[in-house]
Amino acid sequence: NTLRFCLANLYGYSNGKKAKTFTQLDHLMLERLQRYRKTCGEHFEAFNFAEIVQQTVRLCSQDLSAFYFDILKDRLYTEPIDSPSRQGAQTVLSVALQQILLVLKPITPFLVQEILEAAVKDNIAFDSDYCDIQNSSNDLSLLGRIQESRSKFLEWFGSTGKRDLQAKSTFQLDLQVKSGIFPHV
Repeated sequence: NTLRFCLANLYGYSNGKKAKTFTQLDHLMLERLQRYRKTCGEHFEAFNFAEIVQQTVRLCSQDLSAFYFDILKDRLYTEPIDSPSRQGAQTVLSVALQQILLVLKPITPFLVQEILEAAVKDNIAFDSDYCDIQNSSNDLSLLGRIQESRSKFLEWFGSTGKRDLQAKSTFQLDLQVKSGIFPHV
């Protein structure tokens, strides 16, 4: 599902439109993808394939699907195709797809082949420049703290926040903040 989400949201993305604008969260996810690839490379050298699968599942389920993609949907679905913000998000999706496919290729070659065929069919070209992500100074503990804070907020919102704030969803909260109903946020 993570790979399907990446493929489906690369519509309108091309290598000629390299993103120049990334949010702090985009930078953190690029750093997380680089560390994922490095860690998996170390596990490949040690023939520790079970840990590679665990690292991949953790990246896909916790960091990407449950966290980053959920936040990313607004940018992907509402921004114009040529928006720098959307292009930055799509660049991260492209890098995520590439990194995961590179790791999975020796383990699940048929799955990787199917995804690559779908990418070619949809005219999605990969950019090798972004595959070797430059070293950054991002501290991934910040990503962990953001995820933890978000998780606590969503837990609170689900239990009492909806009633207290008179909102049915977090999207409705976002609209209320933007319209000035909650100017202190």
